Amino acid sequence: MQGDKKSFGGHIRFIVLKRIGESAIQEVPDAILRETLLQGGYIP
Repeated sequence: MQGDKKSFGGHIRFIVLKRIGESAIQEVPDAILRETLLQGGYIP
């Protein structure tokens, strides 16, 4: 994931919509992202 186009400086970033017409870039710690993907069954 760190080589993904959404990665900058080794951190994964998401573009989130706050409301219609307004967005923000939010970084997510690797540990939280990995735990979420594990719980969802997306990675072994």
